[in-house]
Amino acid sequence: MEGTEITKVEERQSLPAMMAGQSQLGTLQASVAIKAHEAAIRVASMVMAAQAMPRDVKDIECQLLGYTYTDDKGQQVKEPGLCDDPIFAEQSLFAKPVAGIFVEGLNHDFAKYMATVWGNFEYETIEHTKDFQAKMSQIQVVCWDIQKNTRRAETVLVPHKKFGGDKDATGADDVKQEVNRQKSYVERNCILECLPKDLRQRCFERCLETLDKSASVALKDKAKTIAAYAELFKVEPAQIRRYLNITEDKQLSGPNVRRLAQLKKAAVHGEVKLEKIFVKGASVDLEELDKECEQKEKEEEKKRTGKKPKEKKEEETQSQSESTSLQAGDQKEASSEDSTSATSTADATSSDSRSTDTVSAAASSTPTSKETEPEPEPEKAAPKPAPLTSTAKLDASDF
Repeated sequence: MEGTEITKVEERQSLPAMMAGQSQLGTLQASVAIKAHEAAIRVASMVMAAQAMPRDVKDIECQLLGYTYTDDKGQQVKEPGLCDDPIFAEQSLFAKPVAGIFVEGLNHDFAKYMATVWGNFEYETIEHTKDFQAKMSQIQVVCWDIQKNTRRAETVLVPHKKFGGDKDATGADDVKQEVNRQKSYVERNCILECLPKDLRQRCFERCLETLDKSASVALKDKAKTIAAYAELFKVEPAQIRRYLNITEDKQLSGPNVRRLAQLKKAAVHGEVKLEKIFVKGASVDLEELDKECEQKEKEEEKKRTGKKPKEKKEEETQSQSESTSLQAGDQKEASSEDSTSATSTADATSSDSRSTDTVSAAASSTPTSKETEPEPEPEKAAPKPAPLTSTAKLDASDF
């Protein structure tokens, strides 16, 4: 009886806990349902707003690239756009060397600005996992064009590495910095892919033209400009010229100044490291750099072909010697044919002379009268002449 009473008391005590757990589960399900209902209402309202107020692509193009209009006097007036502003153009481009090539393009700031100007557009970045043991994070960028009802998503795995090296990012700040850097790349690519390609290209070209025009001030004193950037990057002017592929200060142009300005911006933001761009050392000779480039080109050619340049030269000389030997052989054969034809003609003339000599000897041996001279002995057959060949030998008895 006592045991049964104890079990009843335990059941009575566990009932409130069960009821509390059920109530918590019910509240959780209710909150999830409320959140889902709010999200559905939000999406529906965004779609209705996009249908009610569609974007004006022509107005966006005029805002970015400018437009022309006719004033009261009948003259054409050009109104500049945002891409004609040097400050906006400089902040909208990125430039950095990648694998020996200088890459330029529209940066993350321009993509975020276009996402707001384009209208009826939404993007979001979600960090799904951050595993410090595996030293890996997973982020996803989702872009949604509400008016066209198109959605684009990109997922990237970000290793916990410090920028520009193979060292692991141990601190939380280093990991956050690397994740944000990769997030900006993915956001830029995802947003720009949702925009028209021709509009992107025209904005990029207009920004380049604007920066080239604004470089006229720096081109007034070209030597001073190169010296100023050399002092800023803590390198020699020869290294600046080598980076720009020029040999003299007077060859400095507008695109060169633009490249230096964009390199400065990338170095300030930590996107590139100057130690990897410029050759190490206090002073650099252009001739030495040219020799190094030639040596690298020879090594690359050797890797592509699998043969050394010396072996190629030897093969070329061998082929030339073989061709000359073949030509000499052909000439020898032609001369031997001429000699054989000459010997055959000489043999023919010698045989003709032998036949004429035998006929004259027979005529001289015939008697003048039958009474005084005895009957002649029968003539012996003349020996047959040797065949007319190029190898036949002439003896004294044949004549």
